[in-house]
Amino acid sequence: MFSPDNRRLAAFHRTDRTVWLIDVDDIHHAVRRARLPASGSWLYTMVFAADGRRLAAGAADSKALLWDLTRTATPTTPTVLTGHANPVPAVAFGPDGTVLATGGNDFTIRLRDTGPDKVAARVCDSAYPRITRAQWTQYFTAVDYHPPCPAG
Repeated sequence: MFSPDNRRLAAFHRTDRTVWLIDVDDIHHAVRRARLPASGSWLYTMVFAADGRRLAAGAADSKALLWDLTRTATPTTPTVLTGHANPVPAVAFGPDGTVLATGGNDFTIRLRDTGPDKVAARVCDSAYPRITRAQWTQYFTAVDYHPPCPAG
């Protein structure tokens, strides 16, 4: 899969089941820049977000994978998206890149937020009850009180 600017190529390496990011700016001197870990399963499809900063893949093990490519100097572990009961042969980003659609062989389509801030806000909105200072002190004895979700 080529990046939107056609300067990078993402290729699934069958032998070691990783994704290679290759700079193809100069087609006579392509350079492998990163090797991204995958789930260990066969990947059916890959797609770049429109801004080229994220890469998603659908896998045979019923997972979808999402990589942040802004840190390709050090290979990043993908965010593993679960929920399908069968292989995931289809992935697509929405036009602005904030939503990832995954389509599974279980005849389901899942829409997923890709922005960490949006996901964190949704988790915090559903987290109840909030952790109290006393609970924090009991379970996180070596860490100052700093709950991950603001008081609502």
